Amino acid sequence: MFQGVLKVYTSDIRQCTDYKTIRVSTKTTARNVIEMVLTKFKLTCRDPNLFELWMELTTKAEGKPVKTILRLENDAKPLELQRCHPAGMSRFLLHMNATGTLVRVYDHNICAASNYKSLMLSSLTNCEEAIDLILAQNRKSREESANYGLFLTTPEAEAQIPPEVSIVSVYVLSQPQHKIVIRPLDSL
Repeated sequence: MFQGVLKVYTSDIRQCTDYKTIRVSTKTTARNVIEMVLTKFKLTCRDPNLFELWMELTTKAEGKPVKTILRLENDAKPLELQRCHPAGMSRFLLHMNATGTLVRVYDHNICAASNYKSLMLSSLTNCEEAIDLILAQNRKSREESANYGLFLTTPEAEAQIPPEVSIVSVYVLSQPQHKIVIRPLDSL
C-alpha cells in the first residue's frame, strides 16, 4: 500500500479556499476523499452524496495542452489514478451536484428544542444515511444510528421507512398531510 497526498481543488465548496491537501493511500476511494474534505471543512452535516470528485487530465495534442475532465465513481482510487500521470498533469476537483431535494424531517422526538430539520439530500441518499445526517445536526453520535428509524406518518397511521430506501423518493411521493419523522426505535 502506497501513501501520498492529493491536492483537491475546492473553490466550488468554499470560495475562500482554493484547495485542500489530504494524505491518502492507494486504498482510499473517491468517496473517502469527499468525506475527508467535508470533515476538514467541518461540513459533516452535508450530504456526501451531493458531492462528486472530478479528475482533470492535461495531455498534449499537436503541441497544445488539452484538458479532459472525468467524473470519478465512488469506488475509484484517486491516488492510483494520479500515479498513472506525470506530476502536474492532473488535478482533482470537488464539485457539489445541484440536483438535491430539500426534505423536511421532524426531529422533535430526539431533540425537544427542535421541530424539524430541512436537509438538502441527493436522490441516492438512503434512509440510513439521512438518519446519520440528522444525528450529526443534533450533535448525537452516528454510532447511535441503529437505534433510530424514519417513519412516514399521517394523522391515521404510520410506517417505518426501510433503511435502504431513498428518502427523496419517499418525500417526493408523499402527500401534504404526510410527515417524515425520526424517533428512537424503542419508542414503538
